[in-house]
Amino acid sequence: MNISMDIACGEPAVTDEPGYISKTVSIKTDDVREFVCPVCRAITNLPKTEKYVKEWASLYPHSAISVAAKSKVKVERFCDGCQYVGESKSAQGFCVVCEASLCGDCLSVHKKTKVTREHKVISVEELDSTPENQLRFAEGFGCLDHKDKTIEYYCQSHEAFCCADCFFSDHRTCDEVKNLSKDLPSLLSDLKTQEIMDQMNIIEKHLQNFTLTNESNINKLEATFSNLTDKIQAFRKEINERLDEIERTVTAEGNRIYKEEMIRQQEENHQCQCLINAVRNSKTFLESVLKYGTDVQTFLVSKKSIAQLKSYKVLIREKYEEIESLSVQLEFGNLIKGILSQDVDSIAKLQSKRDLTSFPCSYIPDSLFSSGAGKFLREHQVKLVRVLDIHSTGVDSPWYSGGVYLTGGDIVLANRANNTCCLYDSCYNFITSYTLPEKPINMCFVDDHEVAVSFPIRKTIHFLSVRDNSFRDTGTVKTRYRCYGITAISREEVVVAGCMDDKKCYWNIVSRTAGESCYHEIDCHGESAYVALNNCKSRVYISISQNHAVYCFGLRDGRQYFVYTSNNLRHTLGIAVDREDNVFVVGFHSHNIHKLSPEGTTLQVIISGVPHHPNRIFFDKNREHFIVTNMSDDQHERLHLFVSVECSN
Repeated sequence: MNISMDIACGEPAVTDEPGYISKTVSIKTDDVREFVCPVCRAITNLPKTEKYVKEWASLYPHSAISVAAKSKVKVERFCDGCQYVGESKSAQGFCVVCEASLCGDCLSVHKKTKVTREHKVISVEELDSTPENQLRFAEGFGCLDHKDKTIEYYCQSHEAFCCADCFFSDHRTCDEVKNLSKDLPSLLSDLKTQEIMDQMNIIEKHLQNFTLTNESNINKLEATFSNLTDKIQAFRKEINERLDEIERTVTAEGNRIYKEEMIRQQEENHQCQCLINAVRNSKTFLESVLKYGTDVQTFLVSKKSIAQLKSYKVLIREKYEEIESLSVQLEFGNLIKGILSQDVDSIAKLQSKRDLTSFPCSYIPDSLFSSGAGKFLREHQVKLVRVLDIHSTGVDSPWYSGGVYLTGGDIVLANRANNTCCLYDSCYNFITSYTLPEKPINMCFVDDHEVAVSFPIRKTIHFLSVRDNSFRDTGTVKTRYRCYGITAISREEVVVAGCMDDKKCYWNIVSRTAGESCYHEIDCHGESAYVALNNCKSRVYISISQNHAVYCFGLRDGRQYFVYTSNNLRHTLGIAVDREDNVFVVGFHSHNIHKLSPEGTTLQVIISGVPHHPNRIFFDKNREHFIVTNMSDDQHERLHLFVSVECSN
């Protein structure tokens, strides 16, 4: 796949050999999902299309910088008609109607022919000199599949741009297809192009604030380490003989921290500046289209700008929502009298301290996003909505050890008391049950009509299809060790967590066809472990019950991001993630639920309405409401329904 395109980063992308993307993905697998942008270094997801890469690459808009640069360079144009018959003649004019370059001979024939003599013809110089013409005849606004066709329809159901052929072949039965020649005014009226520009300005300002704080960190580093030796020499007056060793040790550690932090800060600044350039270029390109483009171009580019805003916002949430304010402190031990007998580390320590400074980005309105990616960074609190009385046929004391919402609103609950899966409708009325081979421990949603259930004793995962108010076994996968927690990456892959024979905890990825991969041991012991994924499937959160802790790792590389513990969080069991990537973990013995940020800080400790012994937790399809099962003596048949609501202040 030869990738050669002008992208919103501001410069032409690298043209590489066919292995470029697979060589640059963070984890090399046959199923490539993302790669590193060769310009801005951002992690970029592959589009959900089977089209050839060179074709979908052309969907990226030409950056304003590239257009401006090309307008200053004289590009020799050749006659399209002559090239068709294998000849190369320089073009002297351009027919606006035919959208074809013409040499002198063809231009003469063009003017004499009855069909074309009334066509408007402009000079090549005029074509290349004005933004209107550059946009009017720029590539990338036509049909991707049919090069000679123009965009005539917009399918709102699939958010797809179609020519007439695409419409009749792929979208004829769709419910919401707009004819651009008729419906373009209403479509344009629904767009908020000025609001898009305003939000790009906000994102640019947000990123500039990030770089300013980074620059302040660099200045602090330089100022701190410029007087580090002076501090050591002042202390040397009191412990002159011992200070030689201290000075060497502290200075070496200081230089190491200085180099590491300087490199990291500069790299983060560089990446942030690249993203600023990308936002500026996207904004400039949209301004150019708004000023000089046609209505169709305005609509197309505005829709693409909305998608870019979503990606920018995700990047800000992942990398630039908070910045660590860096400071370096030199500390000396208090035992001055025994200083000669102490180790160097107990006499003086150089520490790098970080304080988080938040730049909230909640002012980007959700109305710009049509796909429900939604309310990312708003402040929410959780409250109990209602307590649900759930009854299963023939079971007096159910023990619900897992549950999922299906797409239509039905609920499946794993009942450990009688080894069954029970199906309930959206009003929580019992429909049917399915007998399992042993006690189910956990359950996860796989797709619209399929769930997966973990069986640690058998070391297996069972997949069940739920259609037409009945269950059907769709397969079994073996695991190396006991599997407790389970969550799905896709229909083909799940993440499991549990314990090995020596009680050491682990997590790994299990494929329905290829078996286990990405196996990781956790540096702790326990009887069980439960697991959840963030929305973009890049991080995995593990709750270890006996350790009273939540661990966060990179899904593919296994990098540990944080370990969360709290004095009022005991015996962690069920764990889940909401639509904003906040983590919810159940404290079985502390009788509460802790709500954590994606980076592991406490956002809320939920006590009100939580049952005495909460057990498992699972969200609905919109990740707004969640249900908590419990093992309370007097409430075991009840489910507690909570909702995350935005704060009024």
